[in-house]
Amino acid sequence: MENSPELNDFFGRLDSAGLILVIGQSGSGKSQLIFSFLDYLTEMYTPDEFVVFAYDVVRVDYWEKEPVMPWVKVADWKDYRNEILSNIQLIKDRTSGATDSKQRVLIHINECDLFQTDYRDSVIELCELVAVNGQAANMQLIFETSRPAQPALPAVLVNAANAKILCPVASTTDAQYFLGTTEGLPEKQGQIKVRFDTSEALLNHNFYLPR
Repeated sequence: MENSPELNDFFGRLDSAGLILVIGQSGSGKSQLIFSFLDYLTEMYTPDEFVVFAYDVVRVDYWEKEPVMPWVKVADWKDYRNEILSNIQLIKDRTSGATDSKQRVLIHINECDLFQTDYRDSVIELCELVAVNGQAANMQLIFETSRPAQPALPAVLVNAANAKILCPVASTTDAQYFLGTTEGLPEKQGQIKVRFDTSEALLNHNFYLPR
């Protein structure tokens, strides 16, 4: 199924966002949206130009997925810590010019469990660095969760995000916390509400995602 021009334009904007937050209740279309975005990126980059790091704590949606680009699945808690610290150093090195590597790096975090660990501060540091320097460092981070309320999703990241994508949610309290509004909320799978950076007006993208 080919993407609509509207969806391709939307993905084109996402492609330049550093920190992307995606929230919505179970079955709201979060995973389908992200898979569609990954498929879009496989047409924009070759496997040598692109790598995905998947931090999938629940090991459901992303554990069996095998996209075209290289896919690094992080399973062990110790490996989570090491990969996060490694990516923090990578974005610092790329921003400072200490490394010439230009390979596109996309980090995907599924659910908020990493914020319940003793290296919570490192996860937040990584997200903040990507939000500020992601485009210059050719790095991107997608954070997806069905539990957006504090303290599961720290306010510092909600405020720092370059793109916020709201799928249907069970509570208007979550929508208010995430986007600062309860008006015009998406109601069914394939509907989203998105804000790019803090100065952007709210946009509605209505589409049905390929299955």
